[in-house]
Formats: sequence, C-alpha cells, structure tokens
Amino acid sequence: MRGQNCFICEADLYVPDPAVLKSAHDKSCYYGKLIQGHSDDWVFDRDSQGRIVRIGKGGDNCYNMCGISFFLKEDSTVIADAVANAWGKEGYEGLFWDEVVDTVLDRVNLVVHPVGADEIIEIDTVEELEKV
Repeated sequence: MRGQNCFICEADLYVPDPAVLKSAHDKSCYYGKLIQGHSDDWVFDRDSQGRIVRIGKGGDNCYNMCGISFFLKEDSTVIADAVANAWGKEGYEGLFWDEVVDTVLDRVNLVVHPVGADEIIEIDTVEELEKV
C-alpha cells in the first residue's frame, strides 16, 4: 500500500452492492455506521471539522468502524511507515493495525465515509452467515 491510493478491506464482510466502493474520495477515510447511544465496538472520535482524532474501542453517539478504509497515497505512505516501525517492537503482535493508524492521526487527514446499516455487513458467526 505504500505510496499508492488504496482500499483496505477486512475479510469477514458481506457487501451486497459493490457500488458502495465506487465513491470518489478526495480524502482518506474509514467507512463508518452512525450508532446512537453507546457502542463497545471500534469507533471514531472526530473534531468539529469531521477529521478523525481517535480510533479506539467504545464511544457514544459516534461512527462504528465497518472494516473498509481508503487511503490517498500520501497518507498510505505515512501509515505503511508507521506499521513497519511498529513491527518487531515489544507488544506489536497484540496490536490491531488500526491502533497503529491511531498513533499517526496528527500526520494524516482521515474522515468518516458514512454508510447505511445494511451496506456493509460483518460476519462473525455461522448464524450471521446464514442470515445474509
């Protein structure tokens, strides 16, 4: 991904309409679903301009991570370098890559690309797979 515009997609997703991936992006983004109330899942905190300022677990009235992100080449370079620098350091094997992205939010311009509840479906169990 270093030095290129790129999508990163988790492998446990069902995207009923692939057109959701055809949006033109002029900023790097994480796809997110707006959740009212509390969420214990991965969420984004944003500043008043909509820029992501925290990626982490838990939040209220915020966007939940959907498992798809898009990065412009300049941001993908910063992120790839941060992942490479984290690799092999104590505790790296317990990190999610999004936790590394969280450490460079001051150097990248990330926003949330909102999606509807049924546009991206995460499949974690056999029951969820049978449902879709």
